[in-house]
Amino acid sequence: MEERKRTEVELAQKRNDKNVQELIMKLEETMKERQRMDEELKREMETQDLENRKATEELQRAHERVVAMHEQEKARLREELERERNKPRFSLPPIQCPLM
Repeated sequence: MEERKRTEVELAQKRNDKNVQELIMKLEETMKERQRMDEELKREMETQDLENRKATEELQRAHERVVAMHEQEKARLREELERERNKPRFSLPPIQCPLM
């Protein structure tokens, strides 16, 4: 009887040890999968950051081009205005009415 109980306890302990080992293996697999997913997420975030930086730089360059074109147009209009102001003006002589 005593031997039977000891055998049952040993078998239960072995089953328990096996279950613990299986749980440890599942946990290790889960941790590896999580690490893989974290690395993938990190790569995706780095890619998005790079794309965002490129888009921001492109927008800045486009803005600079628009500002430069605006400044050129303002300068051209100023020059045109100055030329118009400096053109000689002709005026008609005053009308003389004969005295009656």
